Amino acid sequence: MKNKISPSQAVFFIIQSQIGVGILALPHLLMKDMGHDGWMAIILACFFIQIINTIFI
Repeated sequence: MKNKISPSQAVFFIIQSQIGVGILALPHLLMKDMGHDGWMAIILACFFIQIINTIFI
């Protein structure tokens, strides 16, 4: 059994980690700037992130 990851797996992991951190930080930053009216921007961002993830796959 191999315990090493391939270069393509490493790149994919880094990209997914960066996207994941952005998804976790977005609601906090949006709430701080816009208040309670930022829910629509979060839904649109989730839609676009799904499209980007589908392209990556």
